[in-house]
Amino acid sequence: MGNNRNLSDETYQILLEKIVTNELKPGDFLNEQVLTKELNISRTPYRAAINRLQAMQLLEIEAGKAPRVRQFSLDDIKSLVETLIVIEKTVAKMATQRATALDIEKIRKANELVVKAASIEDPKDYVYKNESFHRAIAQAAHNPFIFQVHYQLRVLMQQLTYIALERAKSGPGGVLEYYRTLSDQHSEITDSIETRDSTRAEELSVNHLKIFHTKIITYFTRLDVY
Repeated sequence: MGNNRNLSDETYQILLEKIVTNELKPGDFLNEQVLTKELNISRTPYRAAINRLQAMQLLEIEAGKAPRVRQFSLDDIKSLVETLIVIEKTVAKMATQRATALDIEKIRKANELVVKAASIEDPKDYVYKNESFHRAIAQAAHNPFIFQVHYQLRVLMQQLTYIALERAKSGPGGVLEYYRTLSDQHSEITDSIETRDSTRAEELSVNHLKIFHTKIITYFTRLDVY
C-alpha cells in the first residue's frame, strides 16, 4: 500500500464517490470502524479524508458524533444555484477569451459523450459526462483558483442530481427528455465559446442553471426530506 498521504487521497476519492452517487445518503452517519475495515486502512488516512469532505461541505460533524452526510434544504439548493450562476458566468466569459483550439475540441468531445449518454438512457452515466463537460469549460478559463471553486460547487450539484434521479419519473417530460434538452444547450454554449461571444455564453450559462434549478426543485419536492 502507499504512504498515508496516498491512502488519504484514495480514501477521499472512494468516500466522495459513495456520497456523490448517493450510496451514502443525506443524513447517513459514517461508521469509522466499518469503513476503515472495508477499505483496509488505519484511522489516520480515514480522518484526513473526512476532514477534506467536511471542507467540501459534503459532511456535517457535531462534537461527540460520527460524521454525517449533509442534508439539503430548499434554501440550500437556492443558495448553491445562485453562487454557481456567478461562477459559471465568469467561467464562460473567461473561456470565450482564453480557450485554445484544443480546449474547444475537448469541450465538443465532452458534449458528444453527454449526447451519447442521453441517447442510451443511462441517467447516471449522463450525470458523470455532464460534469466532465462543465469541467472542460472551467479548464478552458485557465484560472486554477476559479477552477477549484467551480469544482467544489459542481461536486455538490452532482450530488443533488443523483438524489433527484431517484425521485424523477421517466417518459414525456421526465428526466431523460430534460437531459436531451440540456445537451442541446451544451452545443449552443460550445458554439458561443468558439465564436468568442462572451455575452451569449454568459446568457446561455445562466439560463442553463435556471432551468436546472426549476427541475431540481420539482424532483426534490416529491418527498418531504432531502
